[in-house]
Amino acid sequence: MQDKPHNSNLVNLVKHKLKHKIILGSIAGSLIALAVFYFVAIFTIILGGGSTSTDCNASDLSSGDSSNGAITGGAWTQKGTKTYKNAKAVFEALTKDIGLSGAAASGVMGNIAHESGFDTTATNPSDGGKGLIQWTFGRESNLKKIAAKKGKDWSDLDVQISQLETDLRNPELWVSAKYHDNSLLKFGQLTDPKEAASRFYISGMEAGGGNAKDPDGTEPARQKNAQQAYKTFNGANVHANKSKLKAASGGKVSTNYNGSDEDEACEVTSSGEWGWPFKQIPKSGPGSNVSGAQLFGNTRSGSNSYHDGVDFGTVPYNNSDILAIHDGKVTKIDHQGNTQNDLGWYVVVKSSDGYSEIYQEFAFAAADKKQIKVSVGDPIKTGDVIGYLSSSTSNVTHVHIGITKKPIEEAISHSFSRAGGWVDPIKTIKSGLK
Repeated sequence: MQDKPHNSNLVNLVKHKLKHKIILGSIAGSLIALAVFYFVAIFTIILGGGSTSTDCNASDLSSGDSSNGAITGGAWTQKGTKTYKNAKAVFEALTKDIGLSGAAASGVMGNIAHESGFDTTATNPSDGGKGLIQWTFGRESNLKKIAAKKGKDWSDLDVQISQLETDLRNPELWVSAKYHDNSLLKFGQLTDPKEAASRFYISGMEAGGGNAKDPDGTEPARQKNAQQAYKTFNGANVHANKSKLKAASGGKVSTNYNGSDEDEACEVTSSGEWGWPFKQIPKSGPGSNVSGAQLFGNTRSGSNSYHDGVDFGTVPYNNSDILAIHDGKVTKIDHQGNTQNDLGWYVVVKSSDGYSEIYQEFAFAAADKKQIKVSVGDPIKTGDVIGYLSSSTSNVTHVHIGITKKPIEEAISHSFSRAGGWVDPIKTIKSGLK
């Protein structure tokens, strides 16, 4: 009977120690969980969760998640955030300065939300695209010129709104193989934000004027963002201002603007000389090295029977410099698609005698931009190196060279038609050889 109190004390002691261990275990567990939380947060930021250097074309950045562009909200829709303030300023500028309807402005904003999430500092690491629209090449250069003129950084919102308004005023950028009636005046009066998002996207503004359909599957995401902008900024209550739209439609395009075909400052006086695109080609021409469907004109069957240029194949021109066939100035370098049905990376040279030459399909992947050996604004002489042709480059089997006397975006929109103003490269080069 004397052991009972002893056993009771022992039990109490065990309970006390066990309770102490549980408390310590809970504290330790909480500390571990907290440490894991901070580790994940920091790791996420390092990978790009809080970075402005993002692949803006890979997914919609407006949500900060991996929803792959299916966005119906995001930071730019939340009042008080910086991106919301940016979005509101853009909406007001588009409607008040240019005269766009609420639906049309929302269409533009749906694309901006997809490209940058209204982060003016966003930069695409794959192609260097910057800002709201992820401007590249000549348009990026123009952005920086506007910034210098205003005494501000290129990431300044006012600078980027000016560049966006310059885009809207440029008729060349409205060219679309899908929407043949595309223009600022037509676009500005739209009442459906989904249609506006598509018209802005499948044109020279975003996807490229030669596209007849959504090139990368992001059209639905852009439309959803446009609908969200329409709702967030009461787009239904904002009607188009036709007088402002007409004035903006007749406005002057900025000099050196993305190699605009109307930009005389971009031209180099042409000598009239022409040359073959490879050193291996004799003066008499490529002969049987170019034949069949590689030739110019109606050489194919089906709906795309008309071939608007000449394909010089990696057989026999593999691992060779692609030479300029005519002198002029590089007015555009851009990218459109990654398959043989697309242009891939392409270079446009504008000549003062009215011709434009396009070199395309010799590079497709983002990393293969290195195959291009010139920059926008470079003066070009016949025989200068434009790029490099190699079968080791992804998807490449040839370089396609086209010549037209029409504005290049309009010509591209008629890639399979004589309406593009295309001329036979072999005949043209032969007639101009010295």
